[in-house]
Amino acid sequence: QETVIVLVSDHLAMKHNAKSSTLEKHTSDRRMTFMILDPDTDSKTISKLGNTFDLGPTVLGHIGFR
Repeated sequence: QETVIVLVSDHLAMKHNAKSSTLEKHTSDRRMTFMILDPDTDSKTISKLGNTFDLGPTVLGHIGFR
């Protein structure tokens, strides 16, 4: 079975909503969950800064698209 599952958390909040002022105080603490679940790959944690633009190339690279 060649199945890979990708889990990504949604953005934490958009500006100008009820929680945005609280979140802006803690911008350095904000993290986004991004996981690739693949039974053929060993588990590892990567603590590297990134953004949503990194998701596509990361997933495509993982599945062998070059």
